[in-house]
Amino acid sequence: MHPVQRRVTIMPFIYLRPGRFMHVLQYGEAMKTILAIDDDKTQLELIKMQLVNMGYTAYTASSGAMGIELAQTGNPDLIILDISMPAMNGFEVIKKLKDDEITGEIPIIMLTAKRDKDDVIRAMRYNVVDYMLKPYNAATLKKKLEVARVQMNRAEENTKEKRRRENMVIHRSGGQTVLVLRGSLKDAAMRTETARSLGSSFRNMIKMDYFIVDIRSLPDFDTADVRVLETLIKDFNHDKTFVIAGQFYGVLVGGCDFIVTDRIFLTPGDLEIFIDSLQ
Repeated sequence: MHPVQRRVTIMPFIYLRPGRFMHVLQYGEAMKTILAIDDDKTQLELIKMQLVNMGYTAYTASSGAMGIELAQTGNPDLIILDISMPAMNGFEVIKKLKDDEITGEIPIIMLTAKRDKDDVIRAMRYNVVDYMLKPYNAATLKKKLEVARVQMNRAEENTKEKRRRENMVIHRSGGQTVLVLRGSLKDAAMRTETARSLGSSFRNMIKMDYFIVDIRSLPDFDTADVRVLETLIKDFNHDKTFVIAGQFYGVLVGGCDFIVTDRIFLTPGDLEIFIDSLQ
């Protein structure tokens, strides 16, 4: 599935202080420059070659410290980051990047051999855009990067929409309707507003779409909220309804009865690959 093509507009670099610039990727602009951080130099060369073949400008760092420096001065549109590195691991790198005014908004994809559930959830809590396991193939990486760009565009839409609607944002394009939930499901006003918005008229309008509910922006989510979510989406087409759970994946999978677990996904990239497989 391909995002709607939009006119490309280039934003200038914003000067902050000597030697440090922040590049703003404007809504609709193509993602061009990617920084890969990994202590395995052979892996870095492979990633760089794959990225260049995909049309990106790629540069690499073989340590966390070097990666942070390049992120601050090299203006990447996205960072691919390993976890298991000496001296400074990937989580330490993320914290430093997120705490810095220059690098705090750069999207990050984790690319790691670490499969432990706690590592995945920890990464999701840092709002990484995806979590990829080694070994991987170039086709999967390409798809994850494409989805990351769409997510970055939606994040820009969310920022603009926030002033008008605090509890949720709805995107519709390319045969997909995405509902981003933001307010607490424990809030009665939030539940009422959402239920009203998802009424029969809305369901009829999107009946041919894939309906995707993204709960990653919720302030919290527990087993009681699972019941609320199930109630909100129970009347939608089960075969075309999916949930992106992020850091709440374990809670949702462990607590749901109505939502089929193979319709629950950790990241948008995982869901997009699944939808492609249905075509």
